[in-house]
Amino acid sequence: PVPARPTGSAYPRQHVEVRPGDSLWRLSRQRVPWAPARDVVGLVERTYLANRHVIGADPDLIHPGQRLVLPRPRPHTPVHADHQGKTP
Repeated sequence: PVPARPTGSAYPRQHVEVRPGDSLWRLSRQRVPWAPARDVVGLVERTYLANRHVIGADPDLIHPGQRLVLPRPRPHTPVHADHQGKTP
């Protein structure tokens, strides 16, 4: 059986602190681990746009200690219950 997909506030914005080895892709993939790559790409782009003032001009260059906001996944992108609202 497929679990019901959460809606609305069940997709909380998440705040994370960048750790060594993190990338926007890794943080986004952790947020939606079973989503297709195209949905992860969209979340990476939205994460960069939401944090451009912290990250700067190069989205491939994030630094340990930076505090980022992870936007809510799009409604069609399932979030596994084990990952909702948890900081990686």
